[in-house]
Amino acid sequence: MAIYMISYDLTRPGQDYKDVRDTIESLGAWCHYLESNYLVKTSLSITDVNDKITKYLDGTDRLLVCEIVKPISGWLTEKQWDWINSNL
Repeated sequence: MAIYMISYDLTRPGQDYKDVRDTIESLGAWCHYLESNYLVKTSLSITDVNDKITKYLDGTDRLLVCEIVKPISGWLTEKQWDWINSNL
């Protein structure tokens, strides 16, 4: 299992994030830690994760999928750090 950071930016006015969020949340255990950022624990490859999300994106949207490994640092809530520490 890997943990991926998924960051996206939908640029078309009025675009619905629901399909993107629903797809990301269906990939495995997840933590939604910033507005358009998730951490997801999944057995899927990074390419599979990317492909599942990009079908809901337009040509002007942006997506970044990165594998997360220790050490990591940041300023998040205790609940978010609990998820990260128990899954990473």
